[in-house]
Parts: sequence; structure tokens; C-alpha cells
Amino acid sequence: MRARGSIVNNYFEQEHVGDTLVIRLKGRLDAKVVEAVKVDFRKVSEANVLVSFADVSFIDSSGLGLIVSTCRRIRENGGELSLCSLSPQVQAIFELTRLHRVFDIYESEELALAS
Repeated sequence: MRARGSIVNNYFEQEHVGDTLVIRLKGRLDAKVVEAVKVDFRKVSEANVLVSFADVSFIDSSGLGLIVSTCRRIRENGGELSLCSLSPQVQAIFELTRLHRVFDIYESEELALAS
């Protein structure tokens, strides 16, 4: 069952799909964007979170830090954070930093939600 998505700011929207919060990032996930969204990410309290990178063209170390810290907080509370729809460029960054071993990464949002 899909709930209606809500745009939190120009950089991402979120939607509840069943018991999962889907966060759809947009554009570049760099220091400027992280500064604009970190307060919103700290408010995420759902147990199951899926972050979609379908519309992300770039991620830097501050973006990676945001995802890692959000994941750590969610896991400390007994939840799980997964990723989906990484572009080849974003996937390469996760592989270079070996973070692809830390996260469950799915090819698409549909596959992630079905798992």
C-alpha cells in the first residue's frame, strides 16, 4: 500500500510504502546538500528505510557520511537501511570506499521493496 509522497525540500522526497520509509534523493549529494538535509535525516525514526539514488548524479564524502551516520542510528534502534537504484558513478564510489559491503543494495526500488 503506497502512501502519498511528500517533498521535504528540493533535495529529496519521502513516502511510506507499507512499513518502509522510502527516501528519494535528487541531484548531487555533496556538502551543500548535506548541510540542507541533515536535520531532516536526523528525524527519520522508522525501522525500515530505503534510500533511492535513482535521481542522484554525484555523491561526495559528506554525502557518504550522511548515509553512514543515518544507517548507524537506525541500526542502533533495531532497524535497517537499504539502498537502491545507484547509477554506475555512485556505485563506483560505494565500491571504492568498500561501503557496498555495509549496505544491502538493490537494482531498483521495486526489487528492494519486494525483498
